Amino acid sequence: MNYVIAIPSHNRALDINRQTLKMLDYYAIDWKKVFIFVDKTEYHQYSKFLKYPATVIEGKLGIKENRKAISDYFKKDQYIVSIDDDVTHLLKLKICQTGKNRLDKCSDLKLFIKETIDKMNEENITLCGLYPIENPFFMKNLVSLDCRFIIGNFKIFKNKKILENRKFTLLEDYETTMKYFFYSGKVLRFNNMVASTKYNILKWGLKEDDKIKEVNMFYQKYKSYSNITIKAKTIDIRLRDTGFNVLSSLWIGRKLNQLSKMCIKSWVKCGYSIDLYVDQLTENDFPDDLIPFIHLIDYKEIKIDYENKNILQYSDYWRFNLLKQKIDTTWIDADMFLLDRVPTTDIIISSEHTFQSGAYKSHQPQVSNIGVLRFNNNEGQMFLSELIEKINKKKINDDSCIYMNMFRKLLKKNCYNNVSRYIYQPFAFCPVPWWCCREIYNTDQEFPTKYSVEVKRKDFILKNSIGIHLWNNFTYNKHKIDFYNIENNCFYNKLLNYYN
Repeated sequence: MNYVIAIPSHNRALDINRQTLKMLDYYAIDWKKVFIFVDKTEYHQYSKFLKYPATVIEGKLGIKENRKAISDYFKKDQYIVSIDDDVTHLLKLKICQTGKNRLDKCSDLKLFIKETIDKMNEENITLCGLYPIENPFFMKNLVSLDCRFIIGNFKIFKNKKILENRKFTLLEDYETTMKYFFYSGKVLRFNNMVASTKYNILKWGLKEDDKIKEVNMFYQKYKSYSNITIKAKTIDIRLRDTGFNVLSSLWIGRKLNQLSKMCIKSWVKCGYSIDLYVDQLTENDFPDDLIPFIHLIDYKEIKIDYENKNILQYSDYWRFNLLKQKIDTTWIDADMFLLDRVPTTDIIISSEHTFQSGAYKSHQPQVSNIGVLRFNNNEGQMFLSELIEKINKKKINDDSCIYMNMFRKLLKKNCYNNVSRYIYQPFAFCPVPWWCCREIYNTDQEFPTKYSVEVKRKDFILKNSIGIHLWNNFTYNKHKIDFYNIENNCFYNKLLNYYN
């Protein structure tokens, strides 16, 4: 069985011998599979005091950094059994006739790992773990596949490097759970097994105040999947499976292009289902693995008394009416590739860069656009009502962007200050300006500076942006990109393989 055992460790060169390593020795684990990751300042200390022939690897200081170092060290899709350095036993629930259940030692760790990886392969699962609390009273003889917390002290995962970039520290295992759950649509948890540990958050220099801050941040990011629980002097997160959140988009035409197929897949991998309004598309136009997450709806369900031969103007006007008629809707352009979850604020307005030099130089560094939109409060709905009313009085059937300009102009009214303050910086959804569209496909170099606008490095964009607008109109109509003849290491191919 091709797997490795990785142990992130800090300041336990002696303790690890009588805890995790002693447990692995008990199960006669092949030491060639065991790797201990420590900060470079502790490397020689661990090498000196280890009593078992495990391999010591230079990792990083900090729990989320060290877990990332583990992922970076091993190949993509390598099965990794991650065990913390303070695990003393692996225990399994024993149901007793007396009603007082107990926990017994797992009889065969190697067999458990083999059977678990086999099941992960069968179910197409990328993360597995155990019950988080060592208490037989609450444990059950149940193997679950829904959204349940996978604690980091003992887990088995298929190394998906893009999922190992963490923004949380104390709640890094909660964040990891959500990322892998969104990626595979499920996580595997053995609710009848638990790792016995001597866990201490202070080991990594963490404090209770850090936890309170992170709990609130986590809840805001994953509001639909979590609750905050407060008991005595502790605050915690509890996960709940509410099903996938919904994004809405529009596609007019018989064939969905390659760019939009890739973008829709990214939405699903970020944990969303899709209400896709269409005129001709059917389920046969989508890969089998995406069909369960896509709800095809006749675009005429959104009632508008308006026909416009220009598809760009029509789609602008149509989405404004969608957001007005279907409150609690989040609109996303079909050419928006998602790297992360969309924020949970009541209002979202994306933006893009402007020329900072040349004949069309702007005095503003950015301008709002309509690639990602949400207006889920009274002020947002009032804004939409006035916008639609203005468009109805001035319907134009040409190739201009007048509706976009009307949208931007209305946002500047003082009465909508509480709406315009939710305009996100260009880096959030449009880190690559439209004038760099061609470079998405034809070069492996960094994006050039044009019109005095410096574009962030590609790796930085992939790690920190929420989405990437790929400028469908420029890609197909202006540059006429041939997807069969593009640079192998270009940015587009990085995105194409991002969730593979």
